[in-house]
Amino acid sequence: MLFAMLNRFAELTSNLEASLAPEHLNPTRSADDSAQPSIIRLL
Repeated sequence: MLFAMLNRFAELTSNLEASLAPEHLNPTRSADDSAQPSIIRLL
């Protein structure tokens, strides 16, 4: 259950990042996201 909450938080954080920094403004973002899951970036 804790992992599910962390995963949900990671999704919300990723969505917020995407809205603040669109792909066309930050081209390295998609490469970073594909290289490692967002949950790892949070920790």
